[in-house]
Amino acid sequence: MRKSSKYFLTSFGKVVYESQMLIGQAIENYWMLKAIDSIEASPPDHDLSAEERKRIIDALIESNNIKNILLNHKIRSNQNDKISDRPRISSTPTTPEITVIEK
Repeated sequence: MRKSSKYFLTSFGKVVYESQMLIGQAIENYWMLKAIDSIEASPPDHDLSAEERKRIIDALIESNNIKNILLNHKIRSNQNDKISDRPRISSTPTTPEITVIEK
């Protein structure tokens, strides 16, 4: 968006930019995230305590954003954040009807 001959990010642009940065951090930590998944997928008789899980995440992941997501991942209780309340976007693409007029 342009204002007074200067360009700046819109609110939407800021959200998209921050999302891209977070995705970049996840990609940089891909193998560490896979290691955490592997540890968590171990047999049920080797369940990790919350403290052990936190220690592993702290040791493997440097990004505070990624750590916060892994340690605080909960279903949101705020009505505005519930996925079920959001309008659904169809996964099947819609194509406009085309009328062919013959000469």
